[in-house]
Amino acid sequence: MRENNKKKLLKNLIAILVLTLSFLVNAQHSNRFIIDSILVETKVHGKNFFIDKSEIHSVSYITNKNRIKHLGFYNTDSLTYILTNRYINRLDSLKGIPTTRKMTTDYSSWYYKNKPYNGPYINYYFNGIKKEEGFIKDGKVQGLVKYYYRDGSLSNLRNFINNSLAGIQTNYYSNGNRKSTIKYVEGKKNGEFVEYFPNEKIKRKGYYKNGTLNGIISEYYSNGSLKQKSNNQSEFESKNDELKYIQRLSDGHQIIEHVFGIEKLSKRKLRKINDCYYQFNALIKKEILLDDYYLSRGIIYLIKDDYELALNDFTHVLNIEPLNYAAKYYGVLTLLKKYKNTALENIPIEDRIVICSSLSNRINDSTHRLHEIILTEYYKYCPN
Repeated sequence: MRENNKKKLLKNLIAILVLTLSFLVNAQHSNRFIIDSILVETKVHGKNFFIDKSEIHSVSYITNKNRIKHLGFYNTDSLTYILTNRYINRLDSLKGIPTTRKMTTDYSSWYYKNKPYNGPYINYYFNGIKKEEGFIKDGKVQGLVKYYYRDGSLSNLRNFINNSLAGIQTNYYSNGNRKSTIKYVEGKKNGEFVEYFPNEKIKRKGYYKNGTLNGIISEYYSNGSLKQKSNNQSEFESKNDELKYIQRLSDGHQIIEHVFGIEKLSKRKLRKINDCYYQFNALIKKEILLDDYYLSRGIIYLIKDDYELALNDFTHVLNIEPLNYAAKYYGVLTLLKKYKNTALENIPIEDRIVICSSLSNRINDSTHRLHEIILTEYYKYCPN
């Protein structure tokens, strides 16, 4: 079982090894990477982009100086061209539509071939799946822009007028249900906002005026019962200051990166997290917003490597709110850390099932930096 698992993992990481080897061979030279005709400006490293072997059509390596100059590259010793299967099979009419990666911007307008761009644009993930599509007029993003998850399902819809958000903006879960709606006027939040659970029950709603929360903010559980109500923004923020701090670190993936050793949290942030921990303990004793505080305290236990205490808190959250997907996700991350140095056959089958189910869902919407970690862990725990 473990041998098959290793082979499968090797197969799915071979593309990264090819790219990394190419980089190492030319470590003392200038090597540029081009994926589907797009120059990749980020550092060439497994954590910066992930392309599965099955998604690659061909990889070519160019060292001829004259050919490199003919292609428009100077002060470059080599070029690595990567073509994905999706690009090869893409219609010529779509290949002719530029991506913003081929444009320049002064943060007020988009330029293509040194002129303000006019026309459609399409951006892609590195594996060739469509990521974003919209229209630019006189260098400004105009009208409806569609964004997509890694599997091609719709992520959100945004409307623009002269590069500024305008009108109703809608975010979606990967299952197609609404995640949130909010109205913008001249780039600022104005009007009602509504956030939804995956079952489309209302999670939170309120109003913005000129970018600031205005009036009553109501939060609900997925069964429709009221969770809490705040009369204004200052009251809402005072109730949720510590929660929002942990949420910001979570949304920015700083907690996950710290747990998996990608980038450690600063000592200042760790001190702040420790202060939040004592505050959460006090509020849990008062039985206030138990699911939120159990979740945040569980995340702190995970940071401290107190795995059993973390799992207990995440279980408490799910007993209160079964649709709290953050608790499920962090519960799985806790299991991954707990079993990091454990042989696969020694991990309880029920824990492996939980891990595989969660990771398969996260592969679709994981961010660039976390995608390799999640995919690697998936093939480790889910060999079949």
